Amino acid sequence: MRVFWSYARNDDQAPNRKVTRLKDAFLVALRETTGHKDCSVFFDVESIPWGARWRESVEQEVARCDGFVAVITPSFFRSRTCIYELKLALDAGKPTFPIYFRKAAELESSFKENGADPEMNIELNETSRRLEERQLADFRALRNKPTSDEAVQDFVDDLAEQLVAFCE
Repeated sequence: MRVFWSYARNDDQAPNRKVTRLKDAFLVALRETTGHKDCSVFFDVESIPWGARWRESVEQEVARCDGFVAVITPSFFRSRTCIYELKLALDAGKPTFPIYFRKAAELESSFKENGADPEMNIELNETSRRLEERQLADFRALRNKPTSDEAVQDFVDDLAEQLVAFCE
C-alpha cells in the first residue's frame, strides 16, 4: 500500500517535527494493519532524491498512491503546492483523508484570482473547497502529545485501519 502525505513544510519545523513524527507513527500503524513491510508513505523531503524534478515526482507519486493524506493547517491552505497536490489526488479519484492538525480560520485557500495565473488560482481555490466534502480526522487536541501517547497511538491505528478498509 502506498500513501501520499501532503503537508506544508512550515508546519514541520525543527526541533519538534510534529508532522514527521505523526507520519512515522502512521507508517508503523499502516504496516501493522496490513501485515506488510512494503507499505510506504511518500513524504517529499524523504522521498524525492536530490536533483530530481520535484513536480514530476509528486505527479507520479499521486498517480501511484492508494490513498492521499492531507495535513490540514492554515499553512496548508496558503501553499499552492499543497493545494496542487490535493487537486491531483481529487482529479484522479484518489481516496482522500484529511487530518485536521491545527485550527484554521477558513478551510479553503484564497489565492488572488486577478493576479498572475488567475485560471490556476481559481482552480486551486475551487479544489480547496472540495475538502468540505470530506470528513476530517481531528488531531488538534493531540498535536502536542508525544507519538508514544496512548491517545495518539489509538488515533493513528484508527486512521490506518480506516484507510486500509476504504482502499481495499
